Amino acid sequence: MSNRKNQLKYFVFIICFYCACSNQEVKPQIKDVEELVFASGNIDWKDAYNVTAQTEGVLISSALEEGVFVQAGQLLATIDNHTNEVNSSVAKDQLLIADENVSTNSPQLLQIKENIRSAENKYRQDSLQARRYEILYAQQSTSKVAMENAQLAEKNSYSSWMSLKNQYNAILLQAKQQQIISKGQLQNSLVATDFNKIQSLQSGTIIKKFKNKGDYVRRGEVVAIIANKESIEAVVNVDENSIAKVAVGQKVYVQLNTNKGKIINGAISEVLPSFDLLTQSYICKIKMNDSLPQSYYGAQLEANIIVGTKKDALIIPKLYVAYGNKVNVKGKSDPTIIKTGIISNDYVEVLDGVTKDDILLPIKP
Repeated sequence: MSNRKNQLKYFVFIICFYCACSNQEVKPQIKDVEELVFASGNIDWKDAYNVTAQTEGVLISSALEEGVFVQAGQLLATIDNHTNEVNSSVAKDQLLIADENVSTNSPQLLQIKENIRSAENKYRQDSLQARRYEILYAQQSTSKVAMENAQLAEKNSYSSWMSLKNQYNAILLQAKQQQIISKGQLQNSLVATDFNKIQSLQSGTIIKKFKNKGDYVRRGEVVAIIANKESIEAVVNVDENSIAKVAVGQKVYVQLNTNKGKIINGAISEVLPSFDLLTQSYICKIKMNDSLPQSYYGAQLEANIIVGTKKDALIIPKLYVAYGNKVNVKGKSDPTIIKTGIISNDYVEVLDGVTKDDILLPIKP
């Protein structure tokens, strides 16, 4: 509370000081001063993320409303994309066929099984026949050619039997591979169908929406922004000539353009090391220590970063300092050159050149 009073006293002093000294004689003042670095920026949310469309189509339903809190996984909108639904239906039918082809009732496998049984029976019959001819040949009751023909028939029937068994295994393996492919296609199509549903990834508040029911969206297009309203921060741009003075932890006075009468206390939470070419400045982030009167995503603001303090400083209005740090002192015909310390947008600290007893005159136009 005492800090708030001191800040208010400081700003009241500045206002009174410069209202009183406009275009008239003034005397330097001894005050406790703060060296401030000015920065402008806007309100942002640290945990904000873009909700994007994963497919294209028309929004046939939408629960996207700014300021509404949503739970993780909650359905936010539905995209009308019949292609994904058709592909999913086709994939289901293909999987049913693939499952049938690997089952015990598969017509193709049943036919081969029947052929295998027939081939096995023929082999066993030919094998018995070959044994008979071998016995007859041993008894010299048949010719060697007849015995060899019986043995050849046995060998051929065995090869046919084994070939059919191998054919069965190959067809079954191919059917199982097709079943795996069909399952994958179905899963992919179901995922694609789920893309028709836009859901929140985590709990938060919809702070910005870009699409309404009936709008056409493209894949990858942002439809809304969701953020945690408890993680509000300010993002400001600091001039390259002043960034060396800014450090994490420094206190900051923030004023929103939507409520310039209220000073919000904050502190530098992050100083990004790289120079931003777009804004031609360095980007700093400010954590708010005070609650905001109302949160507006992207609201413009002004920030004064306290980069130094000094007690009992001799200060004069900046309007009374001319080029070359020259001031007009009453009673002196020539301008006096002063040595400056802290310089703000409104006042200049004087280290040497004038005293608290001198009277300053306005700079001649």
